[in-house]
Amino acid sequence: MAAARDDMDERILDAALTRVLQVGIRRASLDDIARRAGVNRVTIYRRFTTKENLIDAMLAREIQRTLAEVTTIATATRAWTTRSRRPSSTC
Repeated sequence: MAAARDDMDERILDAALTRVLQVGIRRASLDDIARRAGVNRVTIYRRFTTKENLIDAMLAREIQRTLAEVTTIATATRAWTTRSRRPSSTC
């Protein structure tokens, strides 16, 4: 299970995602990510230790978000399918 994230971690992860989507993982520098998040690069190192750890955390968060969305859609679809298959009562 992933460690709990605070608001600053979320800002950093959001900034990392935005930058990676713009330029790719290789070209996304910690300086750019820090600037976008409104923090110092040292703050990123204190919280994630390495760029690789930051990218891993960002990807894990996005996978978790995607799976939650897919689960919601699947649950809604299953409920809709179950309701539509019920035999209608005719009196």
